[in-house]
Amino acid sequence: MRKKIIAILSVLVMIFTALGGVSFADGWRQSNGLWWYAVGANGYARNEWKDLGGWYYFNDAGYMQTGWADIGGTWYYFGADGLMKTGWQSVDGAWYYFDPSGAMVTGWQAIGGTWYYFDPSGTMAIGTRVIDGVAYQFDASGAMIVQPVVEPVVQQVVEPVVQPVVEPVVQPVVEPAVQPVVDPVVQPVVEPVVQPSTPGTSMFYVINKNSGIFHRGDCAAVSRMSEKNKIIVESREAAIAAGYTPCQICNP
Repeated sequence: MRKKIIAILSVLVMIFTALGGVSFADGWRQSNGLWWYAVGANGYARNEWKDLGGWYYFNDAGYMQTGWADIGGTWYYFGADGLMKTGWQSVDGAWYYFDPSGAMVTGWQAIGGTWYYFDPSGTMAIGTRVIDGVAYQFDASGAMIVQPVVEPVVQQVVEPVVQPVVEPVVQPVVEPAVQPVVDPVVQPVVEPVVQPSTPGTSMFYVINKNSGIFHRGDCAAVSRMSEKNKIIVESREAAIAAGYTPCQICNP
């Protein structure tokens, strides 16, 4: 009996040696050219993030994610090595920006003190883009080109020129009967000539009811705004109280 047990154990050792041993430690494994991460004796990472000297994501099949991935409604990008990307990334000739959590950003973003705009697809805008009815310019690096603020031209108020009233000249009545009574010659009253005055310019604010943003009256964006979207208010407080957001360019 003892000899049989020894023989069985010998066979198992041979098989184990032939298979190169079995490891139950956590670690990277590769199958069919795809990488996965073993957990314990029979487990593996699946539908989860792993911090393995950098963040990796393992999909529903348990394989390491590469390229684009929509995870929980947020887009991420992973390199060929599986590492999650952050910051500026060039993908297929277009530029994208990923925040420190790896999430792809969209819309207006202030990065390093410079404003950029990213389409809903995440692509960085360059050239001319019409955003909420307003045209903006972006250079080749994606940075918004700030248009110079044109100061309003205030016309000088012309004071009216008032002409003096000319009193009528009354000729005295000549008493001798032989002389006809000379009626007084009354000169017409000359009405003052009043020049029209040009009103001064006061500060006002323009609301873009389409975008929900309000601007100073002299903001460059106002001239590019559709008339149907304009609402004029006299104070910043009125715009804030109505729930509108101040422009990030003119900073009303």
